[in-house]
Amino acid sequence: MSDRWNFVPDCRGEAELAHEIALIVVGFGFNKNYNGDPFWPQAETALMTSLLLHLPQIALYPSPAMVAEFIATRGFDQINHEMQESPDAEARVWWGMFKKADRENTQGGVFVGLGTKLAPLRSPHAMAVMQSVSEEELEHGLREIELRKLRDPGTAIYVIVPEGDATRYRIVLSILFGLAASINEPEYATSRSKSVRGLDFPDNP
Repeated sequence: MSDRWNFVPDCRGEAELAHEIALIVVGFGFNKNYNGDPFWPQAETALMTSLLLHLPQIALYPSPAMVAEFIATRGFDQINHEMQESPDAEARVWWGMFKKADRENTQGGVFVGLGTKLAPLRSPHAMAVMQSVSEEELEHGLREIELRKLRDPGTAIYVIVPEGDATRYRIVLSILFGLAASINEPEYATSRSKSVRGLDFPDNP
């Protein structure tokens, strides 16, 4: 049985982390060869950042799948009202930046574009792994991965992806390895693993 990894609760009150994840999801900050209009990825980044900051304020166990669900199951007016009243001040700021986009011609496209990028996070396999561990599951030995533990000498995380599924989980792997690289420092590297965690994306969740 796989350990769990859920980055959304860590975004609570952490605007810098939320923005970093949004950049990875949208792919704007890491695609130096992008030749299109930069406004679209910037708008998607602002929207994603606002949602990552807002969800931990309203849900007990927010998960990546909930981000796509949030924008898919609500109308714009409902989302707008909720985001303007968000308990997180930075969420309101990022939402305000997103709203600068033209509502009639642009905002709907940004919602669809971001929702499409988030679709892999709602696959059964990803949803099974990318959620918080319940108290009952903790008692049965399941653990929740904390990427900050990579700073501890001797810590390793093993990620198991079925052959041929790397493309399907590209966004998941990009977030995982992108965040891991941003917090890891060379002086903590070691050749022996003392603490081991693992993510397993099985063929059958």
